[in-house]
Amino acid sequence: MGDDDVFWIPGPGDQWVESAPGAHLRFVNEQNDRLNKRVKPLARLLKAWKVYAGAPVSSTYLEMRAAEYAQSEKTIL
Repeated sequence: MGDDDVFWIPGPGDQWVESAPGAHLRFVNEQNDRLNKRVKPLARLLKAWKVYAGAPVSSTYLEMRAAEYAQSEKTIL
């Protein structure tokens, strides 16, 4: 198995969604490294908000959204 293998995982309701954990992790790490290790703390902040607010959203989704946001940024303070 390679880093870009795609798996079917349980999704919302009775749906199944594709997941590529190796590729996702690489993308998050690339953005985190590019922006001086500030993307993962942003993702952790979003995950803390999720717990506090009881938001029905997955932690993986929040981490990917933080990395996608960071992709177009030059810096994160």
